[in-house]
Amino acid sequence: MLVVSSSPAWRELESFLLENLFHPHLLCWEIIMELWCFMVRHAESGMVSGIADQVYMAIVRDEGTQLSSVMRLALFMEGFPLNLLSDKMKRIATQRIITDYCAFIENFDEKSMRSLDCGVFGAPVFALSASLQSLQISTSDINVKTLKF
Repeated sequence: MLVVSSSPAWRELESFLLENLFHPHLLCWEIIMELWCFMVRHAESGMVSGIADQVYMAIVRDEGTQLSSVMRLALFMEGFPLNLLSDKMKRIATQRIITDYCAFIENFDEKSMRSLDCGVFGAPVFALSASLQSLQISTSDINVKTLKF
């Protein structure tokens, strides 16, 4: 990784790491995670911030899909370092989390609860609770919506 970081081969390595971030095979996933951890520990902060943005954008690119929602939730629940995102991406993430939560609360009813997949139901609530501290979300709007719920 250190050797290719200053060459054109870096884009290939970066692409490989991004594509395999959620590899289904446990051993492959562990190796990819170790490579990511190594890079986060030893890379320059600007490079790490850019890559954290790319990871988050790769997930939010498929807006509204169930897989995208599950992947975002998994990142938040596993402690994805949201403080590594650029200010612009933090604003986008914060807006997306609050919007998803408010839409979930406003559209919640017993009928919709039965029709949704149990593994995804409540994802906006879990995403909000997992990211409250790292994104420093103002709870005033959230409290009003929750009280109405």
